[in-house]
Amino acid sequence: MKKKRSLSILLTFVLVLSMMLANQMNLFASQLIFNDNYSGATSSNLFTTSYKTLPNDASKPMYIRTGGSISAGSNRVTLSGGRMTIGALSSSSTSSSSTPGGVFDLSQDYRIIINVANTSGNSSKNFQVYVDNNTTSQGNSIHGGASKVYEENIGNISSGNIVIEPNVGTSNSFIQVRTESDVNVTINEITIEYLDGSSPDPDPNPDPDPPTDPEDDLFALVGYATMNGGTTGGVGGNVIYVDNGADLYEALRQKRNDSTPLTVYINGTITQGNSSHSKIDVKDVSDVSIIGVGTQGELDGVGITISRANNIIIRNLSIHHVKDGEGTAIEVTNDSHNIWIDHNEFYSQTDVHKDYYDGLVDIKRNAEYITVSWNKFYDHHKGMLVGHTDNASLAPDKITYHHNYFGNIGTRVPLTRYADVHKFNNFYEDIFGSAINARMGARIRVENNYFDNVGSGEVDTHAGYIQGPIGWYYGSSQTGYWHVTGNTFVNCPVSSYTSTTTFNVPYNYSNVLHSAEQAKALVEQYAGVGIIN
Repeated sequence: MKKKRSLSILLTFVLVLSMMLANQMNLFASQLIFNDNYSGATSSNLFTTSYKTLPNDASKPMYIRTGGSISAGSNRVTLSGGRMTIGALSSSSTSSSSTPGGVFDLSQDYRIIINVANTSGNSSKNFQVYVDNNTTSQGNSIHGGASKVYEENIGNISSGNIVIEPNVGTSNSFIQVRTESDVNVTINEITIEYLDGSSPDPDPNPDPDPPTDPEDDLFALVGYATMNGGTTGGVGGNVIYVDNGADLYEALRQKRNDSTPLTVYINGTITQGNSSHSKIDVKDVSDVSIIGVGTQGELDGVGITISRANNIIIRNLSIHHVKDGEGTAIEVTNDSHNIWIDHNEFYSQTDVHKDYYDGLVDIKRNAEYITVSWNKFYDHHKGMLVGHTDNASLAPDKITYHHNYFGNIGTRVPLTRYADVHKFNNFYEDIFGSAINARMGARIRVENNYFDNVGSGEVDTHAGYIQGPIGWYYGSSQTGYWHVTGNTFVNCPVSSYTSTTTFNVPYNYSNVLHSAEQAKALVEQYAGVGIIN
């Protein structure tokens, strides 16, 4: 079916109406990201949880001193050749390929306002502001030199507001303020806010902005893969094109000894016949993207195993009928982390024994920080695993599934052990066994998904749950837990669930969270291959 890139008239109307309501109800509250006027701050408490904590972790302080001398009192903070981060998840040093991450969503246009009380010292020395950099070198950031968003001699700084409008940031960012040696800068207040809330007298009845290009609004990375330093794949590195499995395998093998990021575009069909090995190994590498060109990128009977790898992106590929190798379309394993699997299609056939094929995307053996988005999974018996064993030492963790299509699948959508999993805005259709299977203490946030004809309705003899959208089914000695909110159930054997835990995720995804009905329409139009460039 030819995929259309424009939203349907009905969907556009729904989205515009939603934005109108949001503008009317949340115009002011949604614009402020952070503000501190240092009321109650002292030199002894500023860098402790007794002053301010991270909003998602009360055990961590909002401020971390990263060097020099910093004092606080009388509703002010003074940096004397000092530097501090605001909102960083830890003090782990940043580099060009890593960041501890932060609590601020700076992926949209924003500004930083610093109200300066006074300055003193060497007038030729500088006051600086960084984004996602906690060192003194502007290149030690995932943004490179662009991480330094402000620098000015203190001789040119007067009392009052410094207004900075950076063009760098992620959905999990932090900032650092710094004075060079022999410089003192006293700060009254720091504010971070979105630009679209900057007008002092906003129109109480603004015209809603029309929906923008879906690729800009919807297809950016969100979820757990944005954390732990983020996931950028091979961006900024070497680029090659391959049309056969032997060349693909060799390029990835050579990458093990090359630190330069790599993007591989596939513009042909990878088969067992043109491959040198039974599967494609993405092993002992980092900073790699494997992307299909248009609708040409296909792996027919050949799977991908991601092992001891990090910062990997797999996009726009059709991977199907995988029997050889691990027997899995994609397997993420052996401590791999920061993996993004996006806009692919996975399938086999259901007119075979349920064990003929293995999983479509299996995640196991301590893999973590993974986002699975905008994919299609269909015509398969055993969908996918998160954790392949009840052995807790091998448990994966921290996985996001959003805006995926799951259709005509038997079970394991997914089967989850131990892990924290967030499933939002997915569309489930014609699942003929059971769908979300939570075991061994797994915590799953099931949010704003659309379930249509999901579950056999049979009673699972293991734990007595009716096989439907959510439950603890067959095998494993302990149940998992689910936080259920905002879902739609149509023609399902169970249509109402009570949450068995409270589980809130540590990242911002509000910009791509839709109602279950909106999600269904979006997934039908935009999931799978041939959508992204």
